[in-house]
Amino acid sequence: EGGLTLTDAGQAMVADVETVTPTSKELIPLWSRKLKKAGARRMFEYLTGIWPDGDTRENVGNKSEVEPTSGTFRGYLSMLNTRDLVRETDGVLYASDDLFPEQT
Repeated sequence: EGGLTLTDAGQAMVADVETVTPTSKELIPLWSRKLKKAGARRMFEYLTGIWPDGDTRENVGNKSEVEPTSGTFRGYLSMLNTRDLVRETDGVLYASDDLFPEQT
């Protein structure tokens, strides 16, 4: 009621459509371009560059030229977390495994 449904002809047309999962070579540059704040972008690029390894907040901040104890760093990290681009486990930051679908 009130929804849309495919006709039999429409279902036949999409039956052969293949689902394509983007690769990390496509996802990482896409997200990098979307991150307008240079510091957040540097943090993201550093973490994706060392994946599957992670690093401490201090090292990520230093490598990204963002003071790791600053509000700016916390804001950038929050931005990356909100987009599920990074995760933190036991004080170590990692790029999200979802950015590397061909590896997981």
